[in-house]
Amino acid sequence: MKRIVLLISFITLAMVIIGCNREEDPNWSERAEIIVSHKTTDYWPGWPGEYPPELPPMVGISIRKINETVWTKLPIDAISGFTYESGYEYHLKVKITHLADPPMDGPNRTYELLKIISKTQKI
Repeated sequence: MKRIVLLISFITLAMVIIGCNREEDPNWSERAEIIVSHKTTDYWPGWPGEYPPELPPMVGISIRKINETVWTKLPIDAISGFTYESGYEYHLKVKITHLADPPMDGPNRTYELLKIISKTQKI
């Protein structure tokens, strides 16, 4: 009986030590399907009013998740691994990483292309 208690104690202690040494990533990710509009848009980085009014806006793209109606503006190069071509609407599968501690002058999430589901030319 003492051996069983000693074995269980040893296993529990080992699991605690291993668990304490592992750093967990505070960021979290999701996979999503998004639509990328066929038209570019004006994009101003930062919060409204932070971008200097004397500078012209950057070129951006509009995206929305499948089954959602709200469009989000992003810089044209915001989706890693994806090259945007104007005049085409894209249906993409992406990995969206939500940053727990985003840079002060940067986005609070990143996008990575997983797959181009479709590319449709729009007129």
